[in-house]
Amino acid sequence: MKNWHTTLLILLILVSCGKKNSNNSSKPDGSNHEPQTASGNYRAILQAINPELDQNKSFGTATIHVVDDSITIKLNLINAPSGIKHIQSIHQVGRCPNQSRDKNNDKVVDVLEGMVDFGKILVPLDGDLATQDAGLDYAPSTNGSGAYSYHEDEVLSSLVADLYTVDANPSDYIMKLKSDQKLDLAHASFVVLGVSNSTDVPATAATIHGLPAEATIPIACGAIVKIATE
Repeated sequence: MKNWHTTLLILLILVSCGKKNSNNSSKPDGSNHEPQTASGNYRAILQAINPELDQNKSFGTATIHVVDDSITIKLNLINAPSGIKHIQSIHQVGRCPNQSRDKNNDKVVDVLEGMVDFGKILVPLDGDLATQDAGLDYAPSTNGSGAYSYHEDEVLSSLVADLYTVDANPSDYIMKLKSDQKLDLAHASFVVLGVSNSTDVPATAATIHGLPAEATIPIACGAIVKIATE
């Protein structure tokens, strides 16, 4: 069966091309936006979505540490579908779907059904948090036991400034912030996608960005909360 990992890489690069124009466009109030996320620690407990697919028993934790103008994001996942790449993102809404979100009764909560709860992609967790597009050729891979760890540091003001650039493709599933919106991590969510290409995913499962449905099946989600600093 065709391996979709190479296809995933190519399509992610194509998606990034659709966003690149936004980095060269004028910013509404552009570089004047200050980081709006309060310093401190944020955490999410990730739990499995679609556990009936690909022996998915995903569980993990994700943390965000903000201090002054720096942001550090870490994500650790275990018991996920093994040996494949997993797209991961911070989404705009801090709510995760359950099986009742399967509106077409195909026994899968696909990514569009999930977006009814967790919303559009706000921060792709890739190799470059400073832009929504530059690091899209990277997605972490689980080992043979279904585990991976992700760690990325960034200048917070760079991440925030990019979120206010003009959205070159508002019809896609990666959003920008409007001038009157703030980056509110305490009411957002972490979402992880991807099952193996040998998984029996129904033809009715929707996908995004032209990717194979297997690459965009939600497998884990966790609402972000701000936690007290010890």
